[in-house]
Amino acid sequence: MKKHISPRLFFSVIGRGIKQALLWVAKLFGYKEGTTFGKIVWRVFALSASLVMFYIAVIFTCFIVEEVGYKIDDMKRNKSTYCHRYGNQYVSPYVIYHDGPEGGYLYNTVNGKRTLTGINWVCKSHDGDSLEFFSSNRKRGYFNRFTGELVIPAQYDKAWVFSEDVACVYKDGMLTFIDHRGNAAIDRNFPYTERIDSYCFHDGLCAVMGDNERIGLINKQGEWVVEPEYYYLYHEKSGFWKTEDLDGEEGLINAQGREILAVGYYDISIDTHNELISAMTPDYYDMIFDFDGNVVNACNYVGVVNLKYESKELDNDGCFKQAKANLMAYYTSGSNYGLIDLDGNLITEPIYNDITAISADRYLCEGPLGTVILDDKGKKVCKN
Repeated sequence: MKKHISPRLFFSVIGRGIKQALLWVAKLFGYKEGTTFGKIVWRVFALSASLVMFYIAVIFTCFIVEEVGYKIDDMKRNKSTYCHRYGNQYVSPYVIYHDGPEGGYLYNTVNGKRTLTGINWVCKSHDGDSLEFFSSNRKRGYFNRFTGELVIPAQYDKAWVFSEDVACVYKDGMLTFIDHRGNAAIDRNFPYTERIDSYCFHDGLCAVMGDNERIGLINKQGEWVVEPEYYYLYHEKSGFWKTEDLDGEEGLINAQGREILAVGYYDISIDTHNELISAMTPDYYDMIFDFDGNVVNACNYVGVVNLKYESKELDNDGCFKQAKANLMAYYTSGSNYGLIDLDGNLITEPIYNDITAISADRYLCEGPLGTVILDDKGKKVCKN
């Protein structure tokens, strides 16, 4: 029968072996037991060994304490009552959204608990609606931003913020408008297009695409207020809807759905302070309209330039004197030039890149189609 070796016996034998080995090495340097030198050497060795063991014990203890601390911190961070210090943003005065590498969640500061976990990101409504939507595992759902509680589960492929108490969602290949309970708010579906970036209601109207792949405006009953006949249609901060066709020509619809400017202009801008609309025609005229679409100024040019040419008279230095031509040049906001008389009557359209007087009644006009010479009536004299 094999004799059982206890840990005490094992370490005792190992310790004696180490001691004998050390004594053999020490004797090589003149160590003898019982002498004063031997006692000093042994005490120094014992003290050094004790310090080394103490140092190892301290390191081991610190390592254990640190590991235990990490485990405790992990347990705290994973608790539903813990809120991280960094990567937080308030979605309301009472709810925090934490976005971190370990995953996003909502935290209610009133009850001190996480209300929704596994969130990738959140999106806030622009009109202060109580519901916001979130993304989780590539699906969209809605939560109450004042409590952080889940209201509509993440089930939609795409979603937009609530606007005027309804929200647009995309599921099974079609767009649907829902209410705060997730029920259908409009009894019809619409095809999806990326040409509309925000399926939101503004003053009771929302841009959607019809079956003809053109865009119009519907009301909250799903009825067409503006028939789908535009390639692009998007909402302006001024309250107007800007329309656009494939060739880039623009038009304008007011907040009630009435067409103010038909498609056919460029660079439409809206001055809400003075209630004026500026637009450039294909002939480069800057036109001004009121908010009802009435023409205020048919040619709103930026300024005029006196045109001068070299006369046959000489000055005191022997140079030809500069003389003023019969007409002036006016220019638009697009840096296009035309001819205008001294009474302010337009002689030509602003279709030239540059105009130079070559005599009192002759003007060299350079444009995209080439260079021509015009007279005081704007008639072509000859080609250059």
